[in-house]
Amino acid sequence: MSPESNTESGRYVRIPENIQGLRLAVQRSPSRSAVRHAAALRISDRTVRRILHKDFNFIPTRFKLLSC
Repeated sequence: MSPESNTESGRYVRIPENIQGLRLAVQRSPSRSAVRHAAALRISDRTVRRILHKDFNFIPTRFKLLSC
């Protein structure tokens, strides 16, 4: 399995559909927690935090945009 897959279920979690779904969810409800976004999208909260950090450049604990 690739490192981007969920070893328990064997499904890929950082796929474009999940990234796009999270992007829309964050735009609709930016103050919602990562755990609540994860529950709504039916993916793990760790995956949501990973997408927020790697794909959206958010700091996982504060959800602020990284200043580069």
